[in-house]
Amino acid sequence: MMKNLLLRPFRTSLCSVVAVAMVGLSAGADAQTEFTYIGDGEGGGSLWLTTAFWTGGTSGQFPGLSGNTGHSGDGTVSDMAVFSDYIPPGGKTVRVNMGSGSNGANGSLTLGAVRFLASSSPASSDFAIVNSNGTTDGFIKLTGNTINGVDHTIISNESAYALGFRRLGITNNRLLDLQLGNADANVIQINGSGNVEISSQISAGSGVSNPNLTLDGSGTGSLILTGQNSYGGTTLIRRGTLVAGSSTALGTSEVTLGGFSNAATLRIKNGVVLDLASLALTQDALLSFELGAVSATTKITASGQLGNGTYQVGIVDVGGLEAGEYVLLETTGWDAAGFSLAAPVAGFEDSYLSWDSGVLKLTVIPEPGVGALALCSGVALLGLWRLRRK
Repeated sequence: MMKNLLLRPFRTSLCSVVAVAMVGLSAGADAQTEFTYIGDGEGGGSLWLTTAFWTGGTSGQFPGLSGNTGHSGDGTVSDMAVFSDYIPPGGKTVRVNMGSGSNGANGSLTLGAVRFLASSSPASSDFAIVNSNGTTDGFIKLTGNTINGVDHTIISNESAYALGFRRLGITNNRLLDLQLGNADANVIQINGSGNVEISSQISAGSGVSNPNLTLDGSGTGSLILTGQNSYGGTTLIRRGTLVAGSSTALGTSEVTLGGFSNAATLRIKNGVVLDLASLALTQDALLSFELGAVSATTKITASGQLGNGTYQVGIVDVGGLEAGEYVLLETTGWDAAGFSLAAPVAGFEDSYLSWDSGVLKLTVIPEPGVGALALCSGVALLGLWRLRRK
């Protein structure tokens, strides 16, 4: 289903976008206690609810308030969990037991934020927080802390390695979801080259209506969302790259891209059709499409009215890109739009964008003489075969 989508220049939404940004960039609002994970040589166990595995916070506690009645040592809903020099061995995961002592309900853990500061490689590129209970699904609810002077931060990766929130658990694939627990803003900071990878379903926490999600930071890593997300509000890509790895990656939110004189990119994975509620682009924004074979559809669908301006489009060849025509954007009711390629598509003679009746297409033209070269090669081989038979 196509949804109303208003693609407009930044000036038409300056007040609303700045309001969203300022909520997430003020300082000093979130009370917090910091816990640092130290582990205990536990191999693949890496259990969050073990108080001896944490230091720096309140003695005899772990960070966060757990719904698991089979454990003691709960912290508070404003605690911060920091992962620094110690990286769990074995499974490279920190496991949250979402069940009660009798594997009952109340599968939850509520805290302020998760901060990743790993200074050494975890011997595997996959370091993730997962559900270790074999019978009970659960969720982590993040309410926000102040990190690097930015309020309402829920996740911060300041390392060169990936931090993940994995939906499928260790045993019986029990689920771990992620809830946005701040009513004003929920900021994800990326200040290193490591990604934040979330396959968990992202939704609004109880008592929070249409929460906003903001991507910010000075790093080169990406925020990769692949879950069946349902959160609303506004997704603000202030700085950095957000990779949409599923058709529901951005939930039902309105999307604002750029507007702060910083590089802001929305990248769509190969084969994903992204149906957006609304989209506001600015002159410093980039829409990036991963393309492979012509048969794999990668595009945005939308309807509405297009604003003035020329918008940048990037093409990423993920392998198998062929000469031909690719539909990138399908709309109804839009005026003529201005789009330009951020760079030519490598390996081809020419590539260009065209806009016709609300459809944005990319045309990729092969190198000249490719067909003739193949024909000449075939004739030459035939000639050699005949010579050898004489």
